[in-house]
Amino acid sequence: MTSRWPPAWWDGALAGEILQRSGEHLLLVGTAIGLALAISLPLGLWISRRPRWAGPVLAAASTVQTVPSLAIFGLLLTVPLLGGIGTTPAIVALTLYALLPLLRGLVTGLAQVPPGLKQAGHALGLSERQVLLHVELPLALPTLMAGIRVATVIGVGVKMSTSDLFLNNCDQFIYYDDLVRSAPNRTRRLAAGTPPTKTPAAAPSGPDPAKALELVVETLEALSEERDDGGTVWGSMIKEAIKRRHPGLNERAHGFRSFNDLLLAAQQKRLVQLEPDEKSGGFKVLPVD
Repeated sequence: MTSRWPPAWWDGALAGEILQRSGEHLLLVGTAIGLALAISLPLGLWISRRPRWAGPVLAAASTVQTVPSLAIFGLLLTVPLLGGIGTTPAIVALTLYALLPLLRGLVTGLAQVPPGLKQAGHALGLSERQVLLHVELPLALPTLMAGIRVATVIGVGVKMSTSDLFLNNCDQFIYYDDLVRSAPNRTRRLAAGTPPTKTPAAAPSGPDPAKALELVVETLEALSEERDDGGTVWGSMIKEAIKRRHPGLNERAHGFRSFNDLLLAAQQKRLVQLEPDEKSGGFKVLPVD
């Protein structure tokens, strides 16, 4: 398997979009880390003064780390106050995953402060608050920074699991041009209303947009059949299912700048119906009546 660079889909106009998605990615992770710090700092100070609570609190935070990210996201989607698919459940999930390293880093750092230094602070007439601010926290800061670094790495990694469920981000620029493209299980010629034709092997061309439109309709039908309760089918669900069945498929190679553009093209050809969702920026996809 050999890689090609630049790939065939490169049009030289992606720099702005890559910067935009990178900014969205960092903003989401940074927001989650900030919220986790706002929770873990007072909680960590509280349990550092009450050692008998340190075990249960850290055990609860450790339990969250053992739950797979997709399970957390699926659970959060059922919470009405979070508003369903969108940015809010992603931030909540990332915040939960960041709590353990931050709490452990703060509690461990405070526990490692020599008692003699705290006693010396009190001997100099410092209050408990002054000892905390001028003695304990500065000495615990390296361990806390290590926890922040670990939490950031976890947040960036878990954030990549949210893209197909919640938000667009940088992983939409990862392509699979060198993977073998598998043939679809079911074939429907819908895009142009013409029968399939053979393409001469001597003059290969780029992927046919009709192929991508076919996969959208086929996947929508399959998801609708599986969801007997009439649940909503989101565009992100269709994208995830297509990526799992056809990892080599890339909407840009088929002439579409994004998956949303592919869905809009399918709607223009009266293959699907779309209902935009203002909170998530995505689409609810419905079959054509």
